[in-house]
Amino acid sequence: MEGESHAHIMNLLQCHCQMRISNTYGSYDNHFDVNINSNHMILDLLPGKYDLEVRVDSSCDIFTKMKTISFDTVDENPFRVTIVCINETKNI
Repeated sequence: MEGESHAHIMNLLQCHCQMRISNTYGSYDNHFDVNINSNHMILDLLPGKYDLEVRVDSSCDIFTKMKTISFDTVDENPFRVTIVCINETKNI
């Protein structure tokens, strides 16, 4: 029997983030918000391929307002995503 994985999403931006996580089969679709310097746990992800879409408000002082991060989950392994602004490029 396959085990579940968990994703730990950390927002280190100085902006509120709106998130959407979905799998390639369309059977999983979850929307949630992560406040400034906060985190969010997503529990019970079945093994497979997922996309995490990150959006910030237009008032956020970074150039890229949306980014999609793809990742795979594996049996019973936690996965961590840290949302940061890279150097002075001001991109997620």
